[in-house]
Amino acid sequence: MKTKLTKAQLKTLGKLLKKVHYPFPKVVFDWWVDRCPTMALELGIVRQGKRGPEIFMVKRGPKDPVWPNEWHIPGTVIRNERISVAYKRLIANEATGAARFGQLQFVANHELRCRRGFEYARIYVVETKKGTTLSGGKFFRFNRLPKRVIGHHETMLNLIEVFLRKEA
Repeated sequence: MKTKLTKAQLKTLGKLLKKVHYPFPKVVFDWWVDRCPTMALELGIVRQGKRGPEIFMVKRGPKDPVWPNEWHIPGTVIRNERISVAYKRLIANEATGAARFGQLQFVANHELRCRRGFEYARIYVVETKKGTTLSGGKFFRFNRLPKRVIGHHETMLNLIEVFLRKEA
């Protein structure tokens, strides 16, 4: 059953929402993603390893409320911004290191329903030099991915692997 707000409650809600700025407090973000689709930038950072391409993955912490101890490729919600701005923010937050990256290449759009809500993901790949190390995660061969990969990221990893084979 849906609860209708009174005009006074709607007016108060409008005033309160004007005070909320990004990054949203957790309670606001959780409410939003549970009810509204989000747009995400998912990034496959790849390097050439001794036995073929490797992909960079990050492990979430044990206290993560949605995906504790699960591995994923770096990603971020796209805020009211250009892809290039979200990309720079993503690199700064999840793939720090002294690496130089090649050209950002579009892989695919992916629609999904995950534990955190409905999401449209724009998947990109960027290459880095052989032997590059990045802090905050680890490189894996596609045929030796870690256990406990976030479910919808398995699909994205498959899309990236197919893209890389076509590009080779």
